Amino acid sequence: MFKIEMNFTYGWDDAGWTETDPDSDKERPCRFPTREAAQAAIDEFIKDQHEAVDAGDMVGKYDPEDYRVTEVK
Repeated sequence: MFKIEMNFTYGWDDAGWTETDPDSDKERPCRFPTREAAQAAIDEFIKDQHEAVDAGDMVGKYDPEDYRVTEVK
């Protein structure tokens, strides 16, 4: 399993992305079955965020270098 980390001012840590557990309808941490799936989620997130900035809905584009995929052990 893989997770997404973000580079905070104090260093790398879990980005805090969550999803709804279909069995309980409770929030749980996002985990991905492959490194490629996690990277695709980062790519989509950055694309959507940059589009929101371009549309005037947000200020300041996020840097994709501030996100990485790490293995959950």
